[in-house]
Amino acid sequence: MIFNDITYQEHIIALKIADSNKAKVLASVSHELRTPLNAIIGRLGRCEAQIKDNPEVIEYLSLCRDNAHLLLRLANSLLDLQQLIHGKFKINPAKTEIRKILRDIAKLFKFQTAQKGIDLNLHIAERVPKFINTDEGRLKQILINLVANALKFTFTGSITLQVIEYMEYLQISVIDTGAGIKDEEKYKLFTMFGKLGDQQEVNKNEIGLGLTIANALSLALSGRIDDEDGQKSIEVESKVGKGSRFYFKILKDVANQPPVNVNDVAIDLGAVKEEESILDTEES
Repeated sequence: MIFNDITYQEHIIALKIADSNKAKVLASVSHELRTPLNAIIGRLGRCEAQIKDNPEVIEYLSLCRDNAHLLLRLANSLLDLQQLIHGKFKINPAKTEIRKILRDIAKLFKFQTAQKGIDLNLHIAERVPKFINTDEGRLKQILINLVANALKFTFTGSITLQVIEYMEYLQISVIDTGAGIKDEEKYKLFTMFGKLGDQQEVNKNEIGLGLTIANALSLALSGRIDDEDGQKSIEVESKVGKGSRFYFKILKDVANQPPVNVNDVAIDLGAVKEEESILDTEES
């Protein structure tokens, strides 16, 4: 007679079923939220266009619209996260004009930067080609997350989008003159729901998924899914009180990549490369 204790096996099966059900509910709810939110944002935009002589009402409508956009980003981020976790997130490359992407990002943040009195600059090296083969939507998603993050912690000065050619890659940087990040807190940036210790109030309206997803996306656009170098993607250099630089590389011609799994993406960025610090360069 042989006895076999299956208590733990039953527990594991129950956990797997619960996790599967949770993922399905989360994906379904996130998907269903997008339709009413898009409708709300559209109607608010039309109302703002028609009510131009009442600044107080416009301010209220703008607040409603901004919060609706926040909820929409939450819904989209949760859907992306589910795809990443289950290795179903794919890159769809196509012929893309890099300068147009940066102009679109600048237009998107024009109102917000103007409100804070911050300059938004574009610096594109002459050798950067007009067209590249990449996933335009995902590249914009990365830049929106990085610029929004820079804007959140920048109160004076500027935010700069910089693109240079780097062999078969383009290196894209988002540089700000904001609060900066302590070395001991950099590891939190790309952890899910991570928040910086001394900036909780500034960060209280964010869900902490944007940079995690941007990190996985930039890795896919760099074509390094199967590398053995620790799966680094977005890198950071920063000086407290002086600003930060987030930068990453993408292939100028990215082939169709296999589905991305967020569990394969390292979130520890390692040491900052001081010798390449654009923050030091700008001071000289």
